Amino acid sequence: MADLVAGSRTEVPHRRTWPIVVAAAVLAAAAAAGLLLLTWPRTTTVRTMPATVAYGGGSPVHVAVLRHVHAPLGTDHWLVVLGSDPGGDYGHVVRLDATGVDPASVAVQWEQDAAVLVYGSGHRLSVPSRFFTGGR
Repeated sequence: MADLVAGSRTEVPHRRTWPIVVAAAVLAAAAAAGLLLLTWPRTTTVRTMPATVAYGGGSPVHVAVLRHVHAPLGTDHWLVVLGSDPGGDYGHVVRLDATGVDPASVAVQWEQDAAVLVYGSGHRLSVPSRFFTGGR
């Protein structure tokens, strides 16, 4: 007690630990960013199939875009995006998860009231046109 009164400086223990806390926070943030980059999916457009039928007066032109979504941790999947965006970034999304089916063999048969996805195996999936026309 006499030391405090005499004005001697005693070092506060918390001042020595803050560099360790900051370093740990920076390390945790770097690890989280690395994990995010490893799991961030990359999307590749495999094929674009323009519509052979005019929907809603013919403008805009509709397309089906086959996209492969790849993430390094094994979450690969395929998408068909139906709509008027030729890049396939916006529209009605159909995820292809059929086991034993080559997604690259999927073709689109355009009909007046639907787009029919035809698998190489002969299976068919019909998407009514109201789901991919009118800005959807």
